[in-house]
Amino acid sequence: TTTLTVTNGVSADSTFSWQTITCSMTGLSETATVVWNNPTGSVITSTQNDYTIAVGVASEGAQDSVLSIGITALTALTTTSPFTCVVTSGEYADSEASSNTMTLTTLTFAVEPKPMEVKEATPAVLSCVITGITEVLSAASWTDSSSDVALTDGDDFTIVAGTYDPGSNSQTTTLTVTNGVSADSTFSCKVSSTEWIKVDEKTSVSLNVFDVTFEDKAVSTAQPQTITCSM
Repeated sequence: TTTLTVTNGVSADSTFSWQTITCSMTGLSETATVVWNNPTGSVITSTQNDYTIAVGVASEGAQDSVLSIGITALTALTTTSPFTCVVTSGEYADSEASSNTMTLTTLTFAVEPKPMEVKEATPAVLSCVITGITEVLSAASWTDSSSDVALTDGDDFTIVAGTYDPGSNSQTTTLTVTNGVSADSTFSCKVSSTEWIKVDEKTSVSLNVFDVTFEDKAVSTAQPQTITCSM
């Protein structure tokens, strides 16, 4: 039997570091012959730039053939690209080959700020959604507009780096401004990603405020009345 797996257990990869696709075979009597085809159907050779192939050797009936794809090849791919491993029995050369295809989805790194507008002096939660990743961020921090020094957890702020979500290839980091602010303010999330070679990628997030005023009012019940909330 043959199955296709990808490093980290997902078929979505970034385009800033070498990626690997593994063709895993079981139930073998001898080492199988493995050929890899690129998205156009052409055979990939180990002499091609930005591709390396480790065919593997059968051990206790199992064999892994690993295709490594370099940065140049990755960036040339479309968003979804099929790769195929073609396996032929090493014991019975006349056996029909088995083809197994998987789709490699290339991702784009992005940071989406989530600004907020709340009543002044009201707690607010700001967030940055980082997409296009296949592993947890190496670092996530927050700063305010007046300084590039990282904010710390305390009475005024609560910072959550967030966890990696493999289902959406994303991670969300949040900043809770516990006591709110009295005027429009700007904070920034700073994130680092090993796989994307990003260090302290900075994105501004706005926290705008408004005020609400109203007055108690005594009215008669003989006719319609109005109550005004002014912002």
